[in-house]
Amino acid sequence: MLFRPLKYQRQNINEKRTKMSQHPRRVAAVSAAAFAVIASSLAIAVPASASTSADAASMRETWNAYDVPVQTQDRLLAELTSGGTWDALDGSAPVSTETIVRAGTEQTVTRFADGSISVTELELPTATDARASLSGCKILSQTHYDSRRFCNVSTNVVVASAAYTVTYRVVQGGPSSIVSRSSASAMVTRGYLGNISKKQMVTARTAQSGSNPAVVIGRWTWTSNHGAGSRDYWLQFNVRGTSTWAQNN
Repeated sequence: MLFRPLKYQRQNINEKRTKMSQHPRRVAAVSAAAFAVIASSLAIAVPASASTSADAASMRETWNAYDVPVQTQDRLLAELTSGGTWDALDGSAPVSTETIVRAGTEQTVTRFADGSISVTELELPTATDARASLSGCKILSQTHYDSRRFCNVSTNVVVASAAYTVTYRVVQGGPSSIVSRSSASAMVTRGYLGNISKKQMVTARTAQSGSNPAVVIGRWTWTSNHGAGSRDYWLQFNVRGTSTWAQNN
């Protein structure tokens, strides 16, 4: 039996130890690379900006409908997503207000110095009789009064929208009144780049009192997802005599 010199035996032992110590390092490097590939594929599959992009697209639809220039839209979006706010959201005085009738609704558009806008809409009732369908916003005439049934009241402040229905009575020679309105849970709300909470519906005055109209108010809160804080909103419907109008803040 042949014996190798001691120095060669020690050399072989050292080589084996070196190879064993290098193997875990290779495994760790391969594992780290695989994890990076998986993480990057997950990031591609679920983009973080998906909801933000969808909200921005919906907001641009409103701006486009009321002729807000694209450059102004870009600036307002950048301002909001960086934690800023708009004149339409911080209680600033408007620079103009216009009312138009379009698609069976009376729309009031309020514009502010920075280009932001706020819109209210009041559905205009159409005449019918007792034998006709009462779906939608209809006028049902009686001997001494008209009932305006299930008429939609809405607002769009671009970062949030809300809508509810109201049925009211216009009395000939007497005070007009609120007959019914949506519940808080039935008030339709939507928030963009933020969330809606604290919905509430109140009939502040059931019947007209002198020059004071009968009043319904819907309230809610919009909270920004980008550090712009929160804002309480309201949408008010008024009826006095044969006049109706909507207000918001």
